Amino acid sequence: MSASLLLAEDFKTINGKEYKNATVSCVEPDGIVLKSKSGITKVYFTELPKDVQERFHNDSAQGANFTANQEATAPQQNAVSAEHPLGATADQFVARYGAPQDSTSLDKNFPLLEGAIHHTYAYKGWRIRAAFLPPDGPAVRMDYSKIVKAGVNPVIQDYEVDEIIAAKTPLATTWKEIMYNNPDSPNKGLSKIFEGYFMGALGQKMWQRSDGAMLRLRSKLSVRLELPAAHEYETKLEAEKEQKARESVPQF
Repeated sequence: MSASLLLAEDFKTINGKEYKNATVSCVEPDGIVLKSKSGITKVYFTELPKDVQERFHNDSAQGANFTANQEATAPQQNAVSAEHPLGATADQFVARYGAPQDSTSLDKNFPLLEGAIHHTYAYKGWRIRAAFLPPDGPAVRMDYSKIVKAGVNPVIQDYEVDEIIAAKTPLATTWKEIMYNNPDSPNKGLSKIFEGYFMGALGQKMWQRSDGAMLRLRSKLSVRLELPAAHEYETKLEAEKEQKARESVPQF
C-alpha cells in the first residue's frame, strides 16, 4: 500500500476518464484522492475498475455507507465542518482545536485581516491563526505554521502541504495548482507574470479550490488558506475608508 501511495501511475475510470502520472495522496473508505499536474481530485471506487478497487482493499458496503453519510451531512459540513474549519465559527474552532492562545501584539501588528476578530490556536505542534468576520461570523482566512522548538524543522514539506489540502477538500470540491499570485502586490500585467515566475522559483506555491477558496505556501514557512469572502471584506473596508476620506474634505 505504501508503495502505491508513493509511485506515480496512470488511472482510468470505467467511463474512460484518465488521470496521467498521478499519485495517491489519500485512501478513504469510498475512494482515493489523486494528485497530478492537473490538480487534486477524489475518484470514487464505483468509478474505478475492479482490480484497482481490490488493490486498495475497497469494501463496497463500507464505501457506500461512507458516501451516503457524507452526502446526508454535506449541507452542514460545507457550512460548519469540524474537518474543514475554514468557514466555521469561533466556537467550532474551540471544539476542534481547544481554547485559543491569543497574542494581542501579534494580532495588532500583523493582522491576518484588518478589522476582523483574530484567534490563535496550538494544535499538535502547529500554530493556527484564524480571522473571523465580526461580530460573530465565520473564519475567512487562516494561517498554518509550525511551532518552533528544538528538533523541529520549521520548513513546511510538500507532504505536509498535501495533508493540509486533503483536509481542506469538502465533498464535491477539487484543488488545482496555479501560478503564484500575490493579491497584495501592486504589480500588474507583465510585471505580475514575471513576479509569479520569480516567486515560484523561490518555492512560493498557490492552489485554487473549485469553490474559489485559495491556498498559498509562503516562503515554505506558512500556509495561508482563505475564502473569497476575505477579499470581499477587504474591498468593503477600503471603500468605506475612501468614502470617509472624501466626506472629510471641507467644502472650499
